[in-house]
Amino acid sequence: MARRLEAIAGVDATTLGRDLMEARGDLAGRSAGDIIEADFKEFDLAGHQVGIAQVEAPDVSRILVRRNEFLEQLRRVRDEKRLLQAILLVTDIGRKGSHVWFAGDRREVLEQALGQPLVDDGMYVDGCMSRKKQVVPPLEQAFARVGESVS
Repeated sequence: MARRLEAIAGVDATTLGRDLMEARGDLAGRSAGDIIEADFKEFDLAGHQVGIAQVEAPDVSRILVRRNEFLEQLRRVRDEKRLLQAILLVTDIGRKGSHVWFAGDRREVLEQALGQPLVDDGMYVDGCMSRKKQVVPPLEQAFARVGESVS
C-alpha cells in the first residue's frame, strides 16, 4: 500500500518516515517543562503517587546534554504535584532503550523494579520502550512488596 501511495503523492515513504521521526524528535527549542508535561501521567502504585513522563526521539543527544535541566524540572513537578516520585523516560528509538531519570524518595523501589542502580539519579535500561508495559507493572509490584514487608 505504501508503494502505491508513494506514486500518488510523489514522495518516498522511507524518506518521509525518517523526516517525520526527525521532526518529532526535534526538541531543541522546547523547554524541559514543556517536554515533561507533554506526556506526563500520574499513577497510584500500591498507595504511592508516582508521575512518569516519556519522550521518544530517534536521536536523544539533544536531550542528554540538558540532563541537569530535566532533573531540576522533575524535582519541581514532583513538589508541585506532591508526588513520591517523578520519573522521566528518555526513549532512544534508534538504540531501543530508555534513559530513566528520577526525582523523589524511595529510589530503592525504582532500582528494584528496573533491576539496576540509579547513578546520579539516572540509569539506562536497554530494551525499555514502553512506560505502560515495562515500567509501571514492575514498579507497582515493587511498591506492593514494600507494603508487604511493612505489614
